[in-house]
Amino acid sequence: MRYCAAAVILPLFVILASTQMLGRSRRARALPPCSAIKNDAAKLLRPSPPGCSDIKFSDGTMIVLQYGRPKLRNPINGGPREVFGTVVPWGKVWRAGANEATSFITDANLIIANKRVPAGAYTIYVIPERHKPWTFILNRTTGQPGYPYPGASSDLARIEMDTNVVRDGVDQLTIDFESSGSDFTKLTLKWEDWEATVNIVEEH
Repeated sequence: MRYCAAAVILPLFVILASTQMLGRSRRARALPPCSAIKNDAAKLLRPSPPGCSDIKFSDGTMIVLQYGRPKLRNPINGGPREVFGTVVPWGKVWRAGANEATSFITDANLIIANKRVPAGAYTIYVIPERHKPWTFILNRTTGQPGYPYPGASSDLARIEMDTNVVRDGVDQLTIDFESSGSDFTKLTLKWEDWEATVNIVEEH
């Protein structure tokens, strides 16, 4: 897993076309990793600066995820605040980040939990819950602002996440990939006192 700060979300319709043509072949240009994505100085100065996480499978295919990284402290006055249950309501669709919508782009066909996800570009949303597992949403609409949510009719999949309370709180939203094998990874979202994960397998 590699994590780096990034800012410019590449034109998603361009990458989507590329990944759809790619399919399972390797004729198209590979996805750019986070390290190759140009930084935007103005966006890096935001209270919720952009972030990027990626994972490369053994055959060279990738997942690249770009998102805004808010912090626990209030961006207006710098004071402490409670996030989940207040800023981010329980049981409501959340953009899983800040500013622009959170993008999930892959040139591999994937299995996320038990859902098949073809290579392409998607937007991630999450439904946090206080007393039951969170929901990971892959939506087909791309390139939009973080809100409003495009609606369930454009969802590709809704997937139950493994959700846990963590002992050490996380100040800044972090979404990253943990590699556990050549064709397997775990996407982990951490913020405040919560951690939610989904398993991802490259489909062969």
